[in-house]
Amino acid sequence: MPRRAFYVYNTMSKLQRMNVLHKFWPVTLTACLLLWPGAGGTAGAQPQGILNQPAPEWNVNQWINIEPDSPYPEIADYRGQVLYLYFFQAWCPGCHRHGFPTLTKMLATYDDDPSVAFVAIQSVFEGFSSNTFEHAQNVASKYELNIPVGHSGNNGVKSPLLRSYRSGGTPWTIIVDPEGTVRYNDFHINVSTATALIEQYKQPKPALPESRSGKHLLGTPLDLTGLEWPTGTDVPSPGRATLLRFWTHTCPYCVASLPAIESLRQEYGERGLSTIAVYHAKPRRDFAADDALERARDLSYSGPVAVDPNWNLLRQSYLDIETGGFTSISILLDRDGLVRYVHPGPELRPAAMGGSKEVAADFDDLRLAIEILLAEE
Repeated sequence: MPRRAFYVYNTMSKLQRMNVLHKFWPVTLTACLLLWPGAGGTAGAQPQGILNQPAPEWNVNQWINIEPDSPYPEIADYRGQVLYLYFFQAWCPGCHRHGFPTLTKMLATYDDDPSVAFVAIQSVFEGFSSNTFEHAQNVASKYELNIPVGHSGNNGVKSPLLRSYRSGGTPWTIIVDPEGTVRYNDFHINVSTATALIEQYKQPKPALPESRSGKHLLGTPLDLTGLEWPTGTDVPSPGRATLLRFWTHTCPYCVASLPAIESLRQEYGERGLSTIAVYHAKPRRDFAADDALERARDLSYSGPVAVDPNWNLLRQSYLDIETGGFTSISILLDRDGLVRYVHPGPELRPAAMGGSKEVAADFDDLRLAIEILLAEE
């Protein structure tokens, strides 16, 4: 809506405004999208929102349906649940024609499902005298909302939520997965689409096997810049999952395990698994990367090989904290380079390659962890 038209509209009486809204609600609905700075028209015309990004906190301090003296709800409170988040304004025709009816149907569908949560917030960026906290209370009463209903934006100060979520106005629906990532962020959603998304993301992700050591590494990046590579070797690009196995040719457990790492490389390489056999000479001494490559090939390992000089990576990331353990550890990274699973060594191989019951069980756990990481979006 042009600024002049918006000025004329603001000078109308309340009755005149309501007549305009009822008579020309499709035009007004479009205006609800266009008036917010940065909204590129309708949602289909230009990508909006923060899809596949972490959902920002709200920092809203006016709430309806919250017990007295209870802390204000924040996005972090809904980790582990699928969150249906709805932005509205009391005077927005599209909110009443589409947004609230969809919201109430979704509430009825998931009324007894603790894995799904709902929050509505009046995110005001226009018509401050008509979109007050009191009007939000009236709306909550009208639609019999028994969910947290917030109010953001007062006295001419626009709600920061529309900027932090980069929404195009109101009505606006956001669906956040149990890990806190935005999976839907758009102007209009229907019941079938919302239900399909909720069902997709409320399914619990398979849990990785528990790491028995190296837990301080989990969720952190691993700096591989200090590794040395054989002559003419290209540093391998990260895969959807990357497995590092620390080994040395004087260790019988490593000699037994390296062919098993090769079997994983062959089994999962085309699906995105990268493997790196990281050599650490024992006792600690200088060791040429070219010699490490030759020894790895002697053990039937055909993947990338690197040397950890003076055990720098091994010590700084693991041994300095996990004292008294083995050096022949395995570390599994996800597509973002974060550590997701650590095997404490010393041996990894399946029963078919001579692994004992315990060793084969560990190998199966590693295979499961690889499968899970390769399946992640």
